[in-house]
Amino acid sequence: DFSTSRELCLNELNINTLLQPKVFTPIDKIDQKMLDRINLGSFRRHSKTLLHDRIVASLAKKLGASGATLLDDRNSIDLMARWHDNSEAIFEIKTVTMRSLPGRLRMAIGQIEEYAYRRSVTKKIKPEKIIVINTELPESAWQVDFLVKTMDIGLLCTPGEDHFLGYPPAGSTTGKFWSK
Repeated sequence: DFSTSRELCLNELNINTLLQPKVFTPIDKIDQKMLDRINLGSFRRHSKTLLHDRIVASLAKKLGASGATLLDDRNSIDLMARWHDNSEAIFEIKTVTMRSLPGRLRMAIGQIEEYAYRRSVTKKIKPEKIIVINTELPESAWQVDFLVKTMDIGLLCTPGEDHFLGYPPAGSTTGKFWSK
């Protein structure tokens, strides 16, 4: 299982499978069962958006209490904090399940690396990068090791409202504000 194991599950690539025709069948009418599935999907997306916004608000309160100036960009950055010493941190929030964790972390890594790059190019500031997830991972989890030690990205777990467990990378100057 990729969510808990470091091991990759590699199989021989079958090019023929990739090239098999895939037929798209448009829905010509929607029955009640299909409508219920669509509504359930909409409800789940709405719930994730509400959870995402609650996590941002809770983290913003914590960082604001540390004296940080809080910023966001509704088209990209979920939350950025700037402290009086001009240190900055970008926080990318992801709502996850254990099943969705690997893909959501890959997405978050790409996003946060892009935002940090753009910030460093335009403002000549190198912000720290932190991914925030709504589930707790033990320090022994391979994802913690990968993000913190290999990618130099902090990880902040918030499994409950106002409960935070942080893993700052070595040399972090902002971890004292968000990791405790």
